[in-house]
Amino acid sequence: MIKELVGQLGQPTAYSGGPGLSVRWRTELHTATLETGDGYHVQLSVRRNLGLKEHKWSWPRPGSLKNEALPYLWRYQPCGRTLPEPAARLAQNWVELEEALATLLRSWCQHLELLFGDRDAGFTIDHGDGQLILMVDPGTGIEDPGDGVAVFADKRDGTDRNSRQLRAMTARGWHSYIPVLSYWEAYFDRGRDGSEAAARLVVEELRARGVSGPDALRLIRPSVGSKGGWLDVPGAGIAPGAPQ
Repeated sequence: MIKELVGQLGQPTAYSGGPGLSVRWRTELHTATLETGDGYHVQLSVRRNLGLKEHKWSWPRPGSLKNEALPYLWRYQPCGRTLPEPAARLAQNWVELEEALATLLRSWCQHLELLFGDRDAGFTIDHGDGQLILMVDPGTGIEDPGDGVAVFADKRDGTDRNSRQLRAMTARGWHSYIPVLSYWEAYFDRGRDGSEAAARLVVEELRARGVSGPDALRLIRPSVGSKGGWLDVPGAGIAPGAPQ
């Protein structure tokens, strides 16, 4: 259905997702929106732009993170940011951060291939003294080793491994070390289990590095593929950093 609409309306101006999915096309006078809610029903609506501009999302008040209260967990605009920046819901503790990341990754695992083919999506988590990278790669097939959820962590203490650090890192869940990049890596299956394992590894690594809490983190370099555009990730539970 999306391909048929693209043929009639052109490329969408924005994609957004969470438990459901929303694809938007905008013309001078009207905006068409294709939405899926529970995974079984699809709704196509067309509104005059005046009415759409007057619509306001009801964002939850500050406090406990509730992803289901967000209008979307992520939003991608292929032609750059034309819509206002969404308010980000910040995790108040490590449990909330792990839940937020797992929910976001599950959404990408479900929707990326449908919307963008083999284009990946991801972002970098900066904690001031180092960085972690989270990615979901639809891959090009079942046997593609890059097909899944990937986590990378920079190595802050030089490029030479030692046996003690190797044991500590593998015990936390890291799979291997890339000497040429000085990064640790771990890959997980696309789906609920892989998303939850990746989110758990990120939180465990941040805590092991002595990060005080989610409020010390910044989300930087969000991207979908390599063709540009603008990705907002309000459902990650992390405050967005300055654009880079």
